[in-house]
Amino acid sequence: MFRNQQGRELTTLSVISFLELPKVRKACQGKESLNGSERWSLFLSARDGEVMEMLKKQSAEMNEAVEKWRYVSEDEKLRFLAEMREKAEMDHLSGMAGAREEGWEAGLAEGMEKGREKGLVEGVRETARRMKADGVEEELIIRFTGLTPEEVKAL
Repeated sequence: MFRNQQGRELTTLSVISFLELPKVRKACQGKESLNGSERWSLFLSARDGEVMEMLKKQSAEMNEAVEKWRYVSEDEKLRFLAEMREKAEMDHLSGMAGAREEGWEAGLAEGMEKGREKGLVEGVRETARRMKADGVEEELIIRFTGLTPEEVKAL
């Protein structure tokens, strides 16, 4: 992501990391001290209370996360509310993506229409310029192009 085929750095603005949770779990087995990404990976993939207890001892942040997870998990109503909140957030993001797509399409159509209109006007003016350069009478230019006498004189 950061380097192109020639090995040049493309950006330093973002980092994308992929963690394969089963592999992280295996790699962390037996370690006494874990770094932040290892702790969170274990937290996300934890399947038993023993791992959670070990994580609680790693840092105050992990202790708080484990306690909140347990609190929400034990209370059926809170778990339902958390799921509904997550669903609402996902619905909102999906709706925003759809609205953004519709906005792009409408903007594109409007831009194309304005471009067509501007192109027609420019084409008529160019034709009138050529007619005037060839010595065609202004009355004929006005009649065939639809331009006003002032517009023809300004050419």
